[in-house]
Amino acid sequence: MKYDPNSPIQFSEKKHFRSEQSLQWYHIAAGVFVALMGYAIITGLYKRYEDRKQAEQIMAELDKFNEAFAREMEKIQSAPVRRMSPPKPLGTISVRGLADDERCMSGVRLKRTESGWEQIGSC
Repeated sequence: MKYDPNSPIQFSEKKHFRSEQSLQWYHIAAGVFVALMGYAIITGLYKRYEDRKQAEQIMAELDKFNEAFAREMEKIQSAPVRRMSPPKPLGTISVRGLADDERCMSGVRLKRTESGWEQIGSC
């Protein structure tokens, strides 16, 4: 066959092949998606049900505790008040100033003697 530039060009038609396998893939993907969404919805509803049931139990226990607390507070408030006397002083502390031959160093009272310093108490 020889090429003739004046002859018309003939193109073949494009053929689209759709096999049943390619359609099955979309069906499988859609089925998995729907199944997962159903699972998520059912799990969420069950979790909400369990949370609500647990909250009701906690509120019932809290109501019992509040009632017992209110009864104890009524007992405490209705009890007679006992007055306590102020504590008695342990003793009086006399503070005297330092004499001319005394010094205070680090909270210790020292007195000058002929041989050095002698500890005589605290200051």
